[in-house]
Amino acid sequence: MLLEAQASEPTGGQYHHYIPRFILRSFLETHGPPKTKKQRSRDYLKSRKGIETELLHVYDLSTRSLRSLPVSKAFGEVNLYADSSNTVNLNHVEKKLALLENQAAQTVADIRGAMPRGTFSLTRCSLEVLRKFVFVMHYRKPDVQASYFDETKEENMKDWVKRYMQTHNIASREGLWLHGLAYILEAPHPEIIAKSEEIVAQYGESRLQEMIKTRIDANLENWFAVDYESLANSHFLGVWEAAPGCEFILGSNSFGLWEGLINGSPDIHRIFIVGPKLALILRCCVFRESMKYLIPVTKQSSLLDIKMATPSTRFHNSSRAQSPEALRKYRLTAAAQKDIFTYEITKLTEAQTRAVNEVILLNLPVDGSLVFQSKENAVKAIRYHIFSPDPFVQAKRPEQKFRPLLHSLEDALGVPRTPVEK
Repeated sequence: MLLEAQASEPTGGQYHHYIPRFILRSFLETHGPPKTKKQRSRDYLKSRKGIETELLHVYDLSTRSLRSLPVSKAFGEVNLYADSSNTVNLNHVEKKLALLENQAAQTVADIRGAMPRGTFSLTRCSLEVLRKFVFVMHYRKPDVQASYFDETKEENMKDWVKRYMQTHNIASREGLWLHGLAYILEAPHPEIIAKSEEIVAQYGESRLQEMIKTRIDANLENWFAVDYESLANSHFLGVWEAAPGCEFILGSNSFGLWEGLINGSPDIHRIFIVGPKLALILRCCVFRESMKYLIPVTKQSSLLDIKMATPSTRFHNSSRAQSPEALRKYRLTAAAQKDIFTYEITKLTEAQTRAVNEVILLNLPVDGSLVFQSKENAVKAIRYHIFSPDPFVQAKRPEQKFRPLLHSLEDALGVPRTPVEK
């Protein structure tokens, strides 16, 4: 996985981040108040001269090296979202991504500003931006692109993929992945949900689930909408704040990382780290407070003890529809976009923050990387992971994986090395 861009941008190529700059900037080595547009412009001019002003602590597992990398050259690839089939506008998908990122950045900033109060409110419009953003953050990753609809792993999709690519004149699996990303970015959230619900109604829920297990109908109109809706409607959103004196670590694969088994399937949580103190969490709707005692399930999770309340809702139209069909139509109206959802921010304990970081560190691939803001807090997280009392964690050899990072951090801080040899 490419961490660092070349010193100068290749001719005909553009560097595309798969972790947005607004998230990376919250992990800067020297973090202060958000910079003004004028300050960012000055920094940009300096970077064009080779003077980098925004640096990150980044650890690369493949090289076992801890480095300071500039935001402008970290966590991206050249032409990752370039559409070679569009000769008029090669970077049209990247431009749509930038628009979504700008909208999401404002919403995340509003949530961060509400952390002292412990609650925040979003219009349905802003909430839909956030829900689309978290889906795209998982979908846009290079490893997803590389394996998208891999026939060796997803035999059930083979017929659908072949027909869809022929119908839409798509030449490669990478092109299919980019086609799906463009659709999600262009279509409004409620329209994507409505399209999926039409498809579910057409096939029936039980038949569709059986097709997913065996073979998807080649004539299914829009799998991208079904995939999007399956996460949007099956999981509810929560916001978690790291405990005082603790921070979240961000892994290169930390967006959409799953945690927890429900009836043997990895489906309880999806984790999205958006800052050293802030995480967006999707939790399976089975575990809503109103439902968790109604549906018996077999579950296994290290995060289910963390409280996650559903939001309170204030509808703009007091005479809103009550039936499912009428509610679907209501969501497509302008009035629905003004509905207000009020969330509680879950303030984690130190142990709960460690548990979140444990999931991130445990699932970081051998060619992955991580970024953190504070070396002191990173040392605490790494030490706990290496000495985790969980036998499952120890079976993954965390000492072997993270000892070089721990010693590098301790040396940088001027503290004695922790004896971790078994």
